[in-house]
Amino acid sequence: MITCSVNYKAPLHKCIPNASSLEFNRKGRASSVVMAGFVHGLSVHGPSVVATKKMGEMFSRRLSEDLTCLITWVNENPKRNLLTAVVAEPTWDYRLITALRTLGRTCYIIVWHSDATEDGIARIQAFQSGANMVTNNPEHLHEALQRVTSIHGNGDLSCPWCGLGGFSEHELWRHQPLYHIYEVRDGGANFWAIIPAFIACGVLVLLQMFNVFCVVATRTRKSTQALRVPPTGKKASTTANNGALIPEPLTSPRPNLNHPIVQPDKLDSPCPACHKRTSRLTRHINLYHGPTQLVDERTGVFALAVVRRPEDGKFLMVQERYGEGYWLPGGGVDTGESLRQGAMREAWEEAGADIVVTGILTVESLHRGLWRRVIFLAEPVPFLANRDNGGEAAADPALTISDTDPAAVRAASSFAAADAAGSLRHRYRCKTLPDVESAGACWVAVEELEALPLRSTSEPLTWIPWVANGGRVLPLNPEAVPEVARTFPDFQL
Repeated sequence: MITCSVNYKAPLHKCIPNASSLEFNRKGRASSVVMAGFVHGLSVHGPSVVATKKMGEMFSRRLSEDLTCLITWVNENPKRNLLTAVVAEPTWDYRLITALRTLGRTCYIIVWHSDATEDGIARIQAFQSGANMVTNNPEHLHEALQRVTSIHGNGDLSCPWCGLGGFSEHELWRHQPLYHIYEVRDGGANFWAIIPAFIACGVLVLLQMFNVFCVVATRTRKSTQALRVPPTGKKASTTANNGALIPEPLTSPRPNLNHPIVQPDKLDSPCPACHKRTSRLTRHINLYHGPTQLVDERTGVFALAVVRRPEDGKFLMVQERYGEGYWLPGGGVDTGESLRQGAMREAWEEAGADIVVTGILTVESLHRGLWRRVIFLAEPVPFLANRDNGGEAAADPALTISDTDPAAVRAASSFAAADAAGSLRHRYRCKTLPDVESAGACWVAVEELEALPLRSTSEPLTWIPWVANGGRVLPLNPEAVPEVARTFPDFQL
């Protein structure tokens, strides 16, 4: 992994000639014979100007902070001039993010903030204001800028989300999650196009109601846990046949997310590369149009993890795609994996955290075993070495702020205080670089759960308070929990 630092004086003036625009036909393919690439421009906002190593070699233009100048530059050639804006204010400047978003959907907005992985509400608000990425990790910032500028625009495909043309197949695969993984469509969609989405939403609601009924019925019939009542004194929802009590989910009103119903990944859309119609276009592009074709393998077995940071008791939450809110890290277990390996892999892919599983919270089985799930308790592994470089030690990033600007000096003191109080942020890093798996991750306190938008309330509001209040955790011993072997005879623990 490339070690990088925040540098106020990075050279940003290596320019290339401007590019001419292309016109596109109705099929989304370039109709011009001249294939001109994108011109990537960089604008950095705030007294604590962030730059990574060799940033000046990545971008074609260094642009000012003035919004009028940015609008003029983008409008000179909106199909070729692509703006990347880094908002590095010491406070969350949602108005600036919103103003930058008015420059167009092809503008890539990165918010740099010391609490990017510690303030779940502010993180969501930044995305809802128009940010594409919220980070406090210079390595992730560097990687994002590399990915943005590696898209040259010499192909003939158009993005179904933003309409930008000129992508190769691989560039479209890279562009889509980087720019649009959290984006939802507004209400201007075609009426007939959204009918399948409404039907799908209705089916999902019915299935969710049926699943809740089945979970309650299954838990009432039998339970493998000898769990005690949470110390908060809350009444348990059901009593199992062995006298065990199942924790009751919290049921306070959820915050209004103001999200449209229609989600881009769930429309009946044609793939711009192969023209196949699919209801999950993001997944389709990721599986079949990346550098290597992947296998869509589903086993019907799922593993989730409630990951608690031991020093302060905060819990790891994944920021799901398309404005669905936060949820626990986890997903499907692949063939050949153990249940614990599946949970650990999903925690890394979705939340960017290495974890160690410490116990079992629950084992569930529905639909005569066609759907099976285990929820583990886990702890994060401290970041001491570079995971992707053979365990080689990686230095902590340094923050360098200009000492010639009084506002920057004031910002420096606030960042220094945040760094002194935020050593946990560097020790337990999590994901801030959006990809097809998620928009990132965040550490949240149990008291913050009620204010957070959640993809589904049942799991986080049941098991996070249960763990925080000292609820009993089952050991990682198949003999002590025989239901694990009965429920998962084809998977190792």
